[in-house]
Amino acid sequence: MVAIEVSILSNFVLNDFWTFRDRRHGHIAVRLLKFNGLMLIGLVANLLILYGLTTYVDIHYTISNLVGIGVAALLRYWLSVRFAWIKKEEESVTPMGPTGPSSPTLP
Repeated sequence: MVAIEVSILSNFVLNDFWTFRDRRHGHIAVRLLKFNGLMLIGLVANLLILYGLTTYVDIHYTISNLVGIGVAALLRYWLSVRFAWIKKEEESVTPMGPTGPSSPTLP
């Protein structure tokens, strides 16, 4: 469990300071808690796929685990983008025309 948490923390640091640095907002502790929860969802998905494919489809456990890891990796990425590092809505910027603040208005 310690090794899993260390890997989650190292992934969080790399994602927060490198991959998604342009999407950071809010307190770092909130982002970390969200990320931890999302990684738990990915772990559960991985284990359910492993169990389901091995038990009900009779696929060898190493192949089932490989499929579970792949699906969980995609799920974790999607969850991270969607919920942990939510892209801020760009502020709407109105283009300045010839009568903008930098040019005087003519009567």
